[in-house]
This record gives sequence, structure tokens and C-alpha cells, in this order.
Amino acid sequence: MGRLMRPLGAMLLSVLTLTMGAATCRPMSEPRGENIRTSWTVSNGVTTEDGVLFLSHYKLFVPGRTIIPLFATTRPKIYSKSVTLYRYEDRAGGALRKLWRREFQEEQPQLSVQTARGGYRDGTVDFVYQSGWDADEGALRYRRLTYNAATGEVREADSPGPGEPTPEMHDRMWMEVGRLVYNDFERWHLPCPLEFTSTGTSFLTNLIDRHQGDEYLRLAALRKLDSREEAGALRELLASLVAKQDEYPGNWLALSRLEEWAARVAMTDTLQRAAPPSVHRAAYRGDIPRLEQYLRDGADRADPDSRDHQPYYADRDELGLTPLLYALIGGQPEALSLLAEAGADPEQTTANGTPPWFVASRLPLRRLYLDIWDR
Repeated sequence: MGRLMRPLGAMLLSVLTLTMGAATCRPMSEPRGENIRTSWTVSNGVTTEDGVLFLSHYKLFVPGRTIIPLFATTRPKIYSKSVTLYRYEDRAGGALRKLWRREFQEEQPQLSVQTARGGYRDGTVDFVYQSGWDADEGALRYRRLTYNAATGEVREADSPGPGEPTPEMHDRMWMEVGRLVYNDFERWHLPCPLEFTSTGTSFLTNLIDRHQGDEYLRLAALRKLDSREEAGALRELLASLVAKQDEYPGNWLALSRLEEWAARVAMTDTLQRAAPPSVHRAAYRGDIPRLEQYLRDGADRADPDSRDHQPYYADRDELGLTPLLYALIGGQPEALSLLAEAGADPEQTTANGTPPWFVASRLPLRRLYLDIWDR
């Protein structure tokens, strides 16, 4: 029995070894596949005269595979991992500037910028962020990043602790910049998930239709289909997303996901070229002058029992969604606020009965929506 157990023990030890140590970054030419994932978080921001500075932590990886359930997994393959300092200038749709970036060559367990603390004094911005785990000391490690606003110089050094709380930090950076992830991924100057996947039409539509990969991979897939003006594929995808909603009556989780992605597909440039202008499109695109015109034109609609005579902000489109939901999904804070001020009901459900807060719960504008809902 002992002879049999020794090889088994050695095998288990070798499997466990796969889960220990640091996962190294892979070259950008690694095999492609739909299992690619992203992890993307941002810190709160520090306000300066030139804009709001914040940190972003981005990781592009393939998750480890389970060898023994609840016991052992292989290490993830890390394709790209970085911490970046950005400046967000709230003008012309939001200008985003990359000021500094640190690329990691290996996995850093416990690295997090979400709890970073920072401040601005005498022309210098400081951030202290959680940089990993010190196995020898059994404690978290911290790094201090210092940015000189006058010279653009960035310095990094170890920090003995997490730093002092700074209540003046701008705590809504994801609401401000999160919409850029959806509307213009390239502004971030980060590797796109599609660099590691097929870009064939059927592969891209299946990612969205079957809810494969992660959110950013699906968004990149939709942008690719739209940029290639694949109208037939987009129409089929939209029809499939709508048809699937009949399979989940009362299931808000499934319905909200299908409704959100149906809206995104319907609002692609390719499909909108043949569609007439609408209040829903104006809300999704953040077209404030056109949205204001719709609200003015619909202010005197007096018959609440007729769909054709209710205020524009209460209209559901052919997908059963209101303009307020389109503003939420499109990441348009100005449009969302304008609709709320005009009288849009933040509790008006979709035609399937999905409440807006359920859709908002996973979107960048969720905090703004909750503020509106609390009024």
C-alpha cells in the first residue's frame, strides 16, 4: 500500500504546485480562445486644476482550470497586467489621458487600487495603493505613487501603510469614466480582448448570444461586428436575443441581461442607419439637444391611456424599454438626469416586468440612478 501511495502523493504534490507561486505574463502571441477574461477596476479620483487623476488596474487572462474540485486548480495565464495613472478632463465628451503605466511580469495576489487613498498638495498628487501580499511577513504591501503636475514626473516607492483617509477624493470615478469603457475602449490604450480570439462572424455573434467570455470581450465583439457593418448578422443576433426572453418569464437576472444586450445591438450604427430618429436613440447616444426637443414636443401630451399621447419619456420602444433605460445602458449621465428632471419614472419597468434598478445594478451609472430614485 505504501508503494502505491507514494506515486499518488507525488502526483498530488505536483498538481498542488501548479496552484502555488506567481503566474507569469504570457507573450502577446499566445493561443486564442473565448476563455479570455478581463479584470478592470479604478480608484477614486483626486481633483486638480487640470482634471481628476485616478488609478486603473487592468488584467487580461485565462482563468486556471480546476484539477480537483474545491482543492486544486492550475494557475491562470496572464496576458497583460498593469496599473495606470490617468487624468480625466470633463470636456468634449470626456478626455482621457494616460500619464504613467507600470506593467507587471507576474501575478500579484491581493493587488488592488479600489481602496487607494490620495491627495493633492502643492502641485503634487499622491496615491497609496495595495500592491500585493508579503508572504514572509504575512501582511499586505503598499506602494506610494507621486505625480508632479508641473513636470509630469512620476515616482514610486514602498509605503509602510495604507495612508490616511482623504474624504475630498472624488468617489464617482466609475460613473464618470466607466461609460468610456462601453463607448470608446481604445481611449484607454490597453490591449483589447479580441487580440486573443477569433474575429469570425459566427464566433463574435455566439459570444454575445450565448453570453460567453466576459463583458468587455462581448462589447469588443459587438464593436467589431458594427465596424464591419454586418447588418445581417446583427439582425439575426437581435432577433435571437429577443426570442430568448420568452424562455425566462419573471427571471429578472436573465431578462435584464438579454434586454441590455438587445438594446446594445439595436443601437449599433449599422442597424440605426435604417431606423428613424427616436427619443430612445437620443437617450442612448447622449444627444442632449435632440432629447430636449423630444421632451419639449411631448410636454403637452395629455392622454395617459394612449401610448401615442403619453410623454415621450414614458414611451417603450419595440424592445419594451424606456428612454431612461437606454440612457442607463448607454452610459449617458446628462441624458439620465434630463429625463428624470422631465418626470421619467425611475421605477417604470420594461415590458417584461424587469425593474430599472435591476438593470442599473451592474452598470456604471448605478449610483446616479440610485440618487434619482431616492429623490
